[in-house]
Amino acid sequence: MDNKIVNCWNSVGVWGREQPRCPILESVIHCQNCEKYIDAGRQALAREMLHNGELHRGEAELIKYSEIQEEKDKNKSESVMVLRLGDEWFAIPSKLCMLVSEGKPIHSVPHQRHHYIKGVVNISGEVQLCFSLGALLGVKEGKEEQPGNHRGLCNCLIVVSINGKRYVFPASEFRGLYRYNKLELLNIPSTINTEAAKYLIGVLNWNALNVGCIDASLLFSTLERKIQ
Repeated sequence: MDNKIVNCWNSVGVWGREQPRCPILESVIHCQNCEKYIDAGRQALAREMLHNGELHRGEAELIKYSEIQEEKDKNKSESVMVLRLGDEWFAIPSKLCMLVSEGKPIHSVPHQRHHYIKGVVNISGEVQLCFSLGALLGVKEGKEEQPGNHRGLCNCLIVVSINGKRYVFPASEFRGLYRYNKLELLNIPSTINTEAAKYLIGVLNWNALNVGCIDASLLFSTLERKIQ
């Protein structure tokens, strides 16, 4: 098995001279914020010590940074999944995500009056309730766009787990994962509707989009109360 570390940061990263630069730099700004760099540190840490009991200087520095970065990440950064509900963009902690699936038929539940419940759906052979986060956040369905305008997975189902309970809900588009520093959070603008603003901890400006960061604990605990 080849455990060689691919040190892309020295070629197409901030320390390299090759062009073009790594496209990931646009979102992470610096190689030190990239998962590949951090994972390489973990990989180096897992290696056996060299025969003389010393690590190569470059690997030692990488390990040291990796350990420091992990500690910083716990306190200052958050990984989120970026998705669109209607015409609005939101972010939910990615640690809660269990599955992102292509859209499936949602079957209505007879005599069910809660507009927060869309119906039931088959997820991996299990019948699950499907909720409407858009209804809870007060988001309108939005205008139907041309297929070429999307850059992620459209009309999909998101499965999250919080406090030991699963929640399934549809999303108009899933754009991907993003790790941000908590200092990047902006105040909630007045243009965001009042219902949605209640469940946000702040707003991210990401790829020219205003993405509302959801307080997942508050959102799903409120959902539980409303469907009881």
